[in-house]
Amino acid sequence: MEFRKRTQFFLPRWSKWLIGIFAGLLLAGILLSWYLSRHYKDILRDKISEKVHSASRGLYHVEMDDLEINLLTGSAQVKRLQLIADTAVYAALKAQKEAPETRIDLITNSLKIEHLNLWKMLVIKKISVGAIKIDTLNVKIVKEILPYERKDTSAMDLYARIKDSFKELRIDQIALTSLNTDYSDESGKAPLRLKNGAIQVTDFLVDPYSRADSNRVFYSERIQLTLPGFNYSIPESPYRLAFDNFQLDSKCRSALLHKIRLEPKISKEQYFRNDKQNKALITLEWDTLRVKDWDLGLLSREGKVHAKQVFLSRGAAVFRKDRRYQKDNVNKIGEAPHQQIMKLQQLIRVDTVHVDRSLVQYRQINEKGTDEGIISFVNVHGIITNMTNDSTQLRKDKYMRADLKAMLMGKGPLHALFGFDMRSKDGAHTYKGSLGRMDASAFNLILTPLLNLEIASGNIKGIRFDMKANDSGNWGDFRFDYDDFKVNIFGGLAEGERKKKGIVSFFVNKFVINDSNPDANEVYHIGKVNHTRVPEYSHFKTIWKSLQDGIAQCAGIESKWLREKM
Repeated sequence: MEFRKRTQFFLPRWSKWLIGIFAGLLLAGILLSWYLSRHYKDILRDKISEKVHSASRGLYHVEMDDLEINLLTGSAQVKRLQLIADTAVYAALKAQKEAPETRIDLITNSLKIEHLNLWKMLVIKKISVGAIKIDTLNVKIVKEILPYERKDTSAMDLYARIKDSFKELRIDQIALTSLNTDYSDESGKAPLRLKNGAIQVTDFLVDPYSRADSNRVFYSERIQLTLPGFNYSIPESPYRLAFDNFQLDSKCRSALLHKIRLEPKISKEQYFRNDKQNKALITLEWDTLRVKDWDLGLLSREGKVHAKQVFLSRGAAVFRKDRRYQKDNVNKIGEAPHQQIMKLQQLIRVDTVHVDRSLVQYRQINEKGTDEGIISFVNVHGIITNMTNDSTQLRKDKYMRADLKAMLMGKGPLHALFGFDMRSKDGAHTYKGSLGRMDASAFNLILTPLLNLEIASGNIKGIRFDMKANDSGNWGDFRFDYDDFKVNIFGGLAEGERKKKGIVSFFVNKFVINDSNPDANEVYHIGKVNHTRVPEYSHFKTIWKSLQDGIAQCAGIESKWLREKM
């Protein structure tokens, strides 16, 4: 039997020495890392506290239950980290006119830093962190109105703060699992609270160029924010604002709100008794509010709100008044929708608002409190364009426009076009539109409770109007095609029933109202509206009164009494 001789491989003696030296260095590094991790953390904890205390001029101090460091993996964990404001120091800084408007307390259960590159930090002066993970961050913010002006340093470029020590700060991922904030001021109003928010930040970068990078928001390539719910009682207001869920994604430039609501926090009776401004009680609710192409970078850099599209879907806007308590005795000049937008302190620009499957309704209780009149616009849909108070944009196009369709009283197809001159000093605007065929008796829901007037019969064949207006009045053309028009006049409720005024009704139908247009003599009546505004009437009531003038002219109504009834 033949045996093959085995070949043996021998390492050179010098390589064995090299392996031994490397193993020794590795062991020494592990032991040094272990030693530093155990003993240097106290020094590091003191250095952090000293730095925060010095940078804030003694206003803040840091407390932590434990600090764990692993130099080999570049990781650290802080348990129960607290940043606490010293109220005595804050008072002293106020006396020296050096205190900031806001002070902050924060507590987190755990803060983890992963994959800190020590080589980059120590040798090339760049901080590179793989991830920062924060578990349950509670933030309390208190704002005070100071009797002096102080230079605002809150918006200072972060790079300016680090450039003397480091060339760059980069964090690949920041994850905050639960954010709870409590914001209050010295007014004593209820604080603004946000609970259980979650934030994911991708590629946070501070360098000479990142702040001006239009693809970044607050120095980040992407910020994702989720709030599971919100309910806020608006101070000095009868309303609360609420939503079920909020999602924001800066990379997708989008935001989504579910079940957003503005609703009264007091009873209707209490509101109407307390109201001194003759304002309607408002309830707003939408299933979804979606914002697309939102320039969040512009918001972070300049504080301006600009979104290309906003979608409001499946909602309702209900306006209520009560004539038992509310009277037309407050000047409403300057309160048209476009004038209100121009008064906003926040600069906004929304290129297009899309409205879909919404209800707009006005409800009014009569002066005796016996009944409620209702007018409804069902399935409102359409667009509003150039909704802005940005003077730069308005120099290019000064008109906000609305193109809306609905079923009036759920019966007749209505199409309305509005144009609002945003730069006009006297509230100039236009409105025109058309109403298709419908049974006129559908309007009894609003007419009978408020005016004791009933449309007994009437076929609306079509209405067309083209109007201009400003703070002084409304003028334009009105066309109303109808036939078989008859009304009943009532004397009010008696034992729960309305008693018809037969003679008055007969007289009105026979001698006051044309039962058709063209009338019995084949004369077609066109309303030439020239309506002088009553300053105490709201914008929309003024529009309605101008259209009433057109209806009265087309119907041949010259009776001042009946016009006032309308």
